[in-house]
Amino acid sequence: MKNLRLLFLLITFVILSSCSSDPMAEGDKLYQEGQYAKSLKKYHEAIKAQPDNNFAREKAALATVRAGQDIYKRRKVLTPFIKYYEKSLNLIPANPSAEFSKEFSVILYELAQAYLKTEPKNNQAKKEKFDNLLMYYDDALFYNPGNTEAQEALKKFQEEHFTEMLEKGKNYFAKAKKQKNDLYYLNAEYYFKKANQFKPEDKETKALLVKVRKINLDKYNPDLDYPLAVLGTLVKDEYTAVQIYLVNNSADKTEIKANMFFVFDKEGNEYKGEVTDVFNATFKEGTIASGKSIEGVISFKTGGKKAKLFEKLIFESPEGMQTTKYFP
Repeated sequence: MKNLRLLFLLITFVILSSCSSDPMAEGDKLYQEGQYAKSLKKYHEAIKAQPDNNFAREKAALATVRAGQDIYKRRKVLTPFIKYYEKSLNLIPANPSAEFSKEFSVILYELAQAYLKTEPKNNQAKKEKFDNLLMYYDDALFYNPGNTEAQEALKKFQEEHFTEMLEKGKNYFAKAKKQKNDLYYLNAEYYFKKANQFKPEDKETKALLVKVRKINLDKYNPDLDYPLAVLGTLVKDEYTAVQIYLVNNSADKTEIKANMFFVFDKEGNEYKGEVTDVFNATFKEGTIASGKSIEGVISFKTGGKKAKLFEKLIFESPEGMQTTKYFP
């Protein structure tokens, strides 16, 4: 009888213990111990029980990217760090807390520093490294503008690479004129744009960027999924018309609509594309197959602004991919 009573008490204790378990608290304990993969499982338990719990989502995002960083430290391979970071982005709520933003900013800075130590295998990897480093530094400052380490690292990076970007732009520009190669003009714009970002006050860079953008307006990059070119502009009444040429280089057929195009003026105002009868040539919306192109005039109700007042035209595909064409 005594043994039965002890057994009953033991079972009751186990049941009560399981009922009173707190996956968030358990996850926090594991996270503090540096057991990020295990803490992530607990945070996912908390999310499953409370899908709208933003704190659980934030902690899961931090645990995810820290787990990737942990693999990087043990194996000296950067790929898991990057992939786990990209996975963490899906967990971040729309309005993250200040506490989360501060820690996530630190992790992004650490990811950039890890990337900085990685030697690229080829020219494409070198270009990707350059772009990603800038992105990670910028994102670190987006989450926490007061991150002094990220500020100093970005400033140093820009100072070190300004001349390199300018010279590469000049070399591609010279080769483009000599060989009549459109891709070289596009490459020149890329490097002039970077140099201009690094030192906006430099007049030479700004002039070269405007010059190459005038040339590139009607050229498109065949390496993109949705190459875009601007063939002309016109103003009438309240509308600005932009004649576009778009190629579907994606693997699937795509429905193209005028409202997938946006223009932004130099003050940051956004205007969505429309199909109107204001201009003679109208844009015919429809589905285009892979490898096919579409051309037509899209109207933007801008109050009659001229093209020189605009900064860029953006096309956003149904799957969320963007192609940007900059005005001179």
